[in-house]
Amino acid sequence: MSTSKSPLYSVMAVLFGLVVLAGGAAKLYRGYSDLKSSGLDPKMGELLKKSDASVAEANRTTSTAVPAFQELLNDFDTLGFAAFRSEKIEACAKLSEQFAAVSAHLQEASNSIVEATKQGTDEKTTAFLLARSRSYELLVKVNTKNIDIIRATLDESMVDMNTIVEKVMSIAESRDADQKKADEASTAASASIVKRS
Repeated sequence: MSTSKSPLYSVMAVLFGLVVLAGGAAKLYRGYSDLKSSGLDPKMGELLKKSDASVAEANRTTSTAVPAFQELLNDFDTLGFAAFRSEKIEACAKLSEQFAAVSAHLQEASNSIVEATKQGTDEKTTAFLLARSRSYELLVKVNTKNIDIIRATLDESMVDMNTIVEKVMSIAESRDADQKKADEASTAASASIVKRS
């Protein structure tokens, strides 16, 4: 399957941004401390530290998953779908597990933030925390759609390269829209810190 431009090449266009998937996920605990330099609720502080730890784990896993995803898509282009489906089942399963783990860590991070907002704080700080939580929820969707892309490459009901590529590109487009929304939510959260300092 030799082409001058790989059919799935553009699927990676936004994906490289995922290596810094918390893109602005500069430590929540520190960010919150900057907002409230004194009187930090201990329970809230612990929850924000927990969120930071979950994001750090998500980033660690992402840093290995993204290059593996690129390699897998390159293999799809190089081998063609028939050979890919017979030779890359294990690699696809392993990568799907990695993206699922990233999603789980991000969901934990979001849950910790939501729990932190229940500890009682001012309206603007709550808005900052919920914007950050929203960015993580959207990144959960991004990683889920990466799994959907992998599934599409293996879907034996599709036996035409154009159909497969069209399906993958459609999922990637939806994923990239979620990535953009996640970036916007992260930027909004960061902007609220700047306004308060």
